[in-house]
Amino acid sequence: MAAITLSAAGQTIDDASCLRCGNCLFPCPTDAPENLTPTLRNYQADRLVAPFSACITADELLMWHFQYAIRGVALESADHPVWVRAVAELNLTLRQLREPEWQIFPPTPRAVNPLRRHWLHIPEENVQSGRVSAGRRARRALLSSFSEYQLSLSLSLCMACGACARACPENALQITETALAWDPARCTGCNSCTAVCFSAAIRIEHQ
Repeated sequence: MAAITLSAAGQTIDDASCLRCGNCLFPCPTDAPENLTPTLRNYQADRLVAPFSACITADELLMWHFQYAIRGVALESADHPVWVRAVAELNLTLRQLREPEWQIFPPTPRAVNPLRRHWLHIPEENVQSGRVSAGRRARRALLSSFSEYQLSLSLSLCMACGACARACPENALQITETALAWDPARCTGCNSCTAVCFSAAIRIEHQ
């Protein structure tokens, strides 16, 4: 569903098409989407529990992993293929980070249907609700010890003009008297530096 369009003036969100799922918040390197918040989700101990939304991404689940120490979801796999795919994608990232992978647990039988409980506001024992932080900046703060991006600089092409450092919204690039300093812990992969480099001397690659 094309709810977001991009132009020279910036982004435009079509309210009629937008599902308010918040998925666009997580990959954005500059926190550009406005008036959107991550979905409020239920969790019990170390796993997310019903009700489950129709939309979910591995980027959001990664934030649950680090912010709430969540390690899985309790659901019927056949009923939620989008969630199963997101968990599988998340586990690929967790392997690279050498973090414990998520599991899919069978849901615990409940006396009251989860959706009915949700709409009737019936509290459930030991179930809490929360939201995670969104955006690449929040992600970098949690993963400061792991660099997701690699800078490549061609010394033969670089003009030492400093445009890349001035364009970087995260101050990940700094021009000194003798070198170009790069802080990978600050880089969100926005590619502002590559966009302004007229000699194409700099590249940012996802690892």
